[in-house]
Amino acid sequence: MLVTSMYTGAASALRHLGYSNEQLSRSTERLSSGLRINRAADDAAGLHISEAMRTQHRGMNQAQMNAHQGISVIQIADGALTEVHAMLQRIRVLAVQSSNDTHQDADRRVIQDEVDQLVRQINTVATLTQYNGMTLLDGTFANKRLQIGANINQTMAINIPGARSTDIGLDTPKGYAVKEHWADHPGHLPAHTPKDPLAPSKPFDDWYAGEPEATMTSWSDTFTQSGVFTVTNGTVLDDGGTQVGILVGDDRLEFSDGSWAEFDNPIWQDNHMPDPKQATIHLTAKGVSVETRELAQLAIGQADDAIANVSDIRSTLGALQNRLTHTIANLGVAAENLTAAEARIRDADIATEWVEYTRAGMLSQLGISMASHARSMDSALLPLLA
Repeated sequence: MLVTSMYTGAASALRHLGYSNEQLSRSTERLSSGLRINRAADDAAGLHISEAMRTQHRGMNQAQMNAHQGISVIQIADGALTEVHAMLQRIRVLAVQSSNDTHQDADRRVIQDEVDQLVRQINTVATLTQYNGMTLLDGTFANKRLQIGANINQTMAINIPGARSTDIGLDTPKGYAVKEHWADHPGHLPAHTPKDPLAPSKPFDDWYAGEPEATMTSWSDTFTQSGVFTVTNGTVLDDGGTQVGILVGDDRLEFSDGSWAEFDNPIWQDNHMPDPKQATIHLTAKGVSVETRELAQLAIGQADDAIANVSDIRSTLGALQNRLTHTIANLGVAAENLTAAEARIRDADIATEWVEYTRAGMLSQLGISMASHARSMDSALLPLLA
C-alpha cells in the first residue's frame, strides 16, 4: 500500500544516514588526533583518570630536571673541593718540610709565605664557588630542599658545609707545652707515657728540653694569644718577660685579656723538678704556622684534620649525587610506565578505529544511496495521479 502522508522510506534512510555520518565523523576525529578521548563526553571517567596521570607524568619529568640540577650543584662544589684538597696536601708537605731542622728561620719564613697564600686561596675558593648566584662553600648553602617527586613533600635535603679555613679546622687555635727536663736529673720516676703523640714514651730521666708533652685541647671563643710564653711558678710571661696571665691548677692558662686555654696534661710535674718550675708554651691563635719546628709539627696535625674534614664533605656530596642518580632513574621508569598506562585509557586503538571508520563510511554511502532510492520510489506516484 502506498501512503502519501509520509515518506517513511526516505525518512528512515535519512535517520540511519545521520547515525552513520556521526560515527564516521567520530572515527575520523579519533584517527586524526590519535586519541580515543577528545572531549569529556567521549569517556568522562576515563578523562578524569587520564588527566590525573598526565599531571603525575609532567611532574615527574620536572622532578627529573630538578634532580639533574641538584647533581650540577654537587659537581660544582665537589670540583672546587678537589682543589681545596690539593692545596691542603701541599700545606701538609710544606709543614713536613719545615719540620726538618736543616732549615733556618729565613727558610721557614719563605715556606710560611707559601702556606699563607694557600690558606688565602682556600678561602677564595670557598667564597667564589657559586651556582645560579648562590655561594656553595661558605656555609650559607644549608637547609636547602630538592623537589625530587611530582607531589607535595617529595623532597630531599641538601646541605653543603662551609669549606673556609676556619670551617675545616685549619685556623683553629693550637698550642703545646714543653716541660723543662734535665737529662742528669737524679730522680727515679717510672717510665711516663704522655698523651701527645709527638712525645714518645721514655723514662723520666731521659727527657730533655724541647719535647712537646702537653697539647691544647680547649680554648675560649676570644682566644687571641700567639707566640712563645714561659710559665714560671704559676705566672705566664711573654717573650719580653712581661706577665700576661696565670696558671690555674696545673693545666689551664688564663690570660689578662680574659681568654683561656686548657691542656691535656699538666704543664709540669709538681714533684721531682728543679726550681724554678717552668715550662715553655707555644701558642698560635689563628692560621697555620710553620715558622718553628714545633709549630710545623702542629701544622701537620692541622692539615691532617682539615684534609679529613674536606674528605667528609666530599664523601657526603658523593653519596647525595649517587642518590640523585638513582632518583632520576626511578623517575624515568615511573614516568615511562605512567605514560603507557595513560595511553591505554586515552589513546585510540588505530586498528579498531580504522575498522569502524571503514564500516561507517560504507554505511554512509549506502544510506545516501538508499535515501535517493526511497525518494525515487515516492516520486513514482506522480504519474498515477496524472
